Amino acid sequence: MPFLIYRLSRFVRLRLNGWRLPLAVAVFVFVSSWLAMALVEPAGSDIAGPGTYWWYFLVTSATVGYGDVFPATTGGRVVGAYVIVGGIVTLTLLFTQLAGALQSVRGRRLRGVVPLDMSDHVVLLGYWPGRTERIVAELTAEGRCQVALCAWDDVPENPLPDRPEVHFVRGDLTHEDVMTRACVQRARTVVIDGRDDNETLAIAVAVDHANPDVHLVAAVRDLGRRDSLRYVNAGVQVVQWHMPFLLTEEATDPGSPRSTTT
Repeated sequence: MPFLIYRLSRFVRLRLNGWRLPLAVAVFVFVSSWLAMALVEPAGSDIAGPGTYWWYFLVTSATVGYGDVFPATTGGRVVGAYVIVGGIVTLTLLFTQLAGALQSVRGRRLRGVVPLDMSDHVVLLGYWPGRTERIVAELTAEGRCQVALCAWDDVPENPLPDRPEVHFVRGDLTHEDVMTRACVQRARTVVIDGRDDNETLAIAVAVDHANPDVHLVAAVRDLGRRDSLRYVNAGVQVVQWHMPFLLTEEATDPGSPRSTTT
């Protein structure tokens, strides 16, 4: 018997988790208070009528209390107090669930696991502390554009959480899933700032597969890799890795004399 009671209570807890709990409390309070009101109020009282009680329950549990409908007996007032307490409990549970849901969404966005919904933006693939912040500042100066910053899994959260124009995606930068979540297929420009030239080439393949017509800019250590990158995407603009300002110049002003390499 104790085991059965334990299993039953566990089942109830599992079934009443999340948004079901506020609903269950509201339904229970509504049904039980309606029955109680019908018992304590005089026969023929309008307050317990099916067409009236739902309104009384709604305004009373919400603590609005218009006063257009009210109990006439002491017992009815006790039931009304029960409805008020039940309404407060229900609203507390509801707002707690809502706050938890919003916090969960915000946490997922900070961790970079939520797909973005963007277009005509710049996708920046690769994160370097300090260097990336400067690149982003130049890309977003004077409200130029929105940036989808993509980093590997070793960056656990959005490194620029206080910049609303920067949206974060985390994962394997050579994987199609990252390209999809960063909306590469609808991007204006993609900037690759990889950890080495081999990685930059692999990311370029993924980008070209997702959007072969995107304006693509890549930073390399060895300009000899330019031909390999142009084999992947003939229109790619290749710049020296140690000159990050060229990345932003080419991203914001394609084909400018200072940024284009030949």
